[in-house]
Amino acid sequence: MRLFVVLLCLIILYPNAIYADSYWLSLASFKSVEYAQQYVSEKGDQLLKPLIIRKANTDKGRFHRVMMGPFANEQTARQNLSNLTAIGVNGAWLVVEPEEVVATDYTRPGTPARKEVITPVTKQAIRPAAQNIARLDPAKQITPPTAPNGERDSREVFAEFEAGQPIRLTKFNRDEHTVKIDGVIDEPVWRTVPVIDDYRVVQPDTLVKGNHKTHLRMMYNDRGLYVSSVMEQPPESIIRRLTGRDMFFTVNQENFGVMLDTSGDSKYGYFFGVTSSGSIMDGTMLPERRFSSDWDGAVQARSSLTSTGWSAEIFIPWGILSMPTSGDIRTMKVATMRKVAYKEEEWGWPPLLSTNARFMSLMQPIELENISPRQQWSIYPFLSTSYDWVDDVADARPGADLFWRPSSNFQLNATINPDFGNVESDGVVLNLTATETFFPEKRLFFLEGQEVFNATPRSDTQSRGVGTGGLPYTMVNTRRIGGKPRSPQVAADVVVPQRERVQRTELIGALKTTGQVGSFRYGLMGAFEDEVKFDVEGDPGPQNLHQDGNDYGVARLLYETSQRGDYRAIGVLSTAVLNPDRDALVQGVDWHYRTSAGDLRIDGQYMTSDIDGIDKRGYGGFLDLEMTYRQGLVQRIGLEYFDENIDINDLGFLQRNDEYRIRSALSWSTSNMSWARDNQFDIRGFAQKSVTQSLFTGGSVFLSNRLNLNNLSQLTTRVGYSAGSYDDLNSFGNGTFRIDDKIDVTLQWNSDSTETWQYGVTANYKTEDVEDGDGYALSANLKWQPSYQFSLDLGVTYGERDGWLLHQGGHQMGTSKARQWIPNLSVEYYFTAQQQLKLGVSWVGIKAKEQDFYRIPNQPGKLIPIAKPNGPADPSNYDFSVSQYSLQVRYRWEIAPLSDIFLVYTRQADLRALLGESKFDQIFDNAWRDPLEDIFVFKVRYRFGS
Repeated sequence: MRLFVVLLCLIILYPNAIYADSYWLSLASFKSVEYAQQYVSEKGDQLLKPLIIRKANTDKGRFHRVMMGPFANEQTARQNLSNLTAIGVNGAWLVVEPEEVVATDYTRPGTPARKEVITPVTKQAIRPAAQNIARLDPAKQITPPTAPNGERDSREVFAEFEAGQPIRLTKFNRDEHTVKIDGVIDEPVWRTVPVIDDYRVVQPDTLVKGNHKTHLRMMYNDRGLYVSSVMEQPPESIIRRLTGRDMFFTVNQENFGVMLDTSGDSKYGYFFGVTSSGSIMDGTMLPERRFSSDWDGAVQARSSLTSTGWSAEIFIPWGILSMPTSGDIRTMKVATMRKVAYKEEEWGWPPLLSTNARFMSLMQPIELENISPRQQWSIYPFLSTSYDWVDDVADARPGADLFWRPSSNFQLNATINPDFGNVESDGVVLNLTATETFFPEKRLFFLEGQEVFNATPRSDTQSRGVGTGGLPYTMVNTRRIGGKPRSPQVAADVVVPQRERVQRTELIGALKTTGQVGSFRYGLMGAFEDEVKFDVEGDPGPQNLHQDGNDYGVARLLYETSQRGDYRAIGVLSTAVLNPDRDALVQGVDWHYRTSAGDLRIDGQYMTSDIDGIDKRGYGGFLDLEMTYRQGLVQRIGLEYFDENIDINDLGFLQRNDEYRIRSALSWSTSNMSWARDNQFDIRGFAQKSVTQSLFTGGSVFLSNRLNLNNLSQLTTRVGYSAGSYDDLNSFGNGTFRIDDKIDVTLQWNSDSTETWQYGVTANYKTEDVEDGDGYALSANLKWQPSYQFSLDLGVTYGERDGWLLHQGGHQMGTSKARQWIPNLSVEYYFTAQQQLKLGVSWVGIKAKEQDFYRIPNQPGKLIPIAKPNGPADPSNYDFSVSQYSLQVRYRWEIAPLSDIFLVYTRQADLRALLGESKFDQIFDNAWRDPLEDIFVFKVRYRFGS
């Protein structure tokens, strides 16, 4: 009796002790039973054990698995797995089943079934051993039969795997197989690779299965990763629009992309993509969803139209990627995305949602065997020649960029005598305030490996969602390097022309190294500017002034770790800007935490600065919390403090110091509504006080909503309210004054972006800083894309401002009644995806007439109305005009990856003058005849390397 009780307990508590597992090998999976039978017929004679076919229901549909077994134990099964590899049957995996499971026996086509059991996939069922799926012999492929409904049955091998478990990718020998990256998936080796086809709609975030087939394949060799996708959809629905590199996300068109977490544990990675017209995009990614398209790599990507849709191929060389050291088996993560433009949908595998707290950490793990990239090196010699019509000077500038990666976790970049200017101009931005305009980096040397220097999410300049983002906070703004020179110290009777003040500073050279050692990532960068020459006017005549350039240094160290899926990191960052006038040293500590569920994220940074000429060291920092309450509902809270002495702007970017601030943002996304595709709502605001005066210097609330309608048009509404506060910036150091409450309302509508003709209109109304002042602006834009090679984009804005408050010098402020026109035109023609001709013209024209005059009070308070100044040094009137334009004609031919020929003509002006009786055409004509820059550049750059 006692023995019976013991046995009964064992049965209840440990059923597997009584019912032993059986061990099988799964050789391949097919969606068609005919092809499973064909596989059995072809392979059965090579094997000692008979093969059976078992049906399996998975979340990706029903498959027909070709199985061998059962085996007495796991050791025997794994020994047979090795024997299969030895005789050329690759890709089998181990399946553990309860012993009583019986499967349909199809040992030969036509053999009657003994018994059929449909086996669901269990959590323990699949254990990848060598690679996920068997390879078919390309020589024995046959044309699939036609089904009664007219559709063709699939003869491809389909991948099965447990979600979240690593997939062992197919590795091939490049000496035996050659893959031409042309977008045509016709090489025999592709037919040996398993298909992944479970694509879900992620934008809008409905997660329904895509209604067109998407067949993804991935394989690799010792050179790099190969990714292909065959995408079905009605050929007439495909939208093809050629764009420049990294620009295709700004245009609605078919595209396919792959994201690769090369760190393997959600620390850093890259993304690559190609459109149906052949345009390329690439960039870097950081947790959880921080993308930057600034980086460019030597990736190869092409696309091709097919009779049933289109296809894409991407080759990613290992040598362009940063990755940690690894053993024989390297783990990465991957995710892919497909844009179906005519439906305005994005489909993903795995289905990663932008409305989810986690993104990068949910990417699919993959395993690769013996991936240890060889030493990589590249040299990019270039020659830039230019002719400057303003100075009537021709110039030739040779130089070189160098890249060396001796191992997968270390790289060195250097540039000698670089030429960074004149191939892509910034847009026209009118700014008459004391707050600096931020311009993003565009130069390849500073973009390569830059992600390690981005210490916090606040350094990200790309705004996502409908909410209006602010300016970045970053200790490393590389646009300072080789930017405008320091203002020269001159006598009162010496005039420095504006053109001399805004000239570019040339670089002698720059050096950067980045790498990883265990859990530590690091980066070092140095740059050295050449001497600057100023042509000035003085007594007794024209003179030349010389000024030494700056020397820059940056050091970064970041420690990262993950426990049970969470993320913890702490880093230090130090910058130095040295010149004979002053040295600027800044140090910072940053910290990061994310829970394993991703529902809480904490980021912060503490900074201190030591600047020559400032008696006290400056201190400041911020703390940000992001909480995801549920899918699509996210709350962000930020706290910050910067004292009056902190200054990081010699190399970094900080909008202002001398402040306490609290900020908050709540975003709510909903989708799959009956009357609209999706809706994004955002409410955010801030409140701040000055540290030195303890005055309320700003507080605003902003409501934004973007509605994507079922007809693919878009309606955006924004409403902002700013409470009355004290302005301590726009007096340019001449005091603090009170400004009134303000409101700002914007309504915008855009038509269906899939059409040849696209339209948009925007209306804005806002009140000014002083009582009874207000203004409005109306904008319209038109885009015409009659073919995938040509596009024309025309926009115009007209606005009026009544009571526009501006600083007029010293303690004087004044208001103006102003009108402004802002037209812009962009025309692009693509000979091919690698050859582009672009014309871009932007102009801002303003006519402003004087209104009222004010004096800034000695103590903070409201502006004091005064009569119009009429002293001997005062102008007869304060009417003024602004004419600022940028014109650029650019031809670019990408003759090889990261190898280009440029022909560029650039003309720019920024003329501010008394208005008089000038009309808008005269304002433009005056600026056209007095440009700051009028230059033609020819530049050729070619990459040599391994």
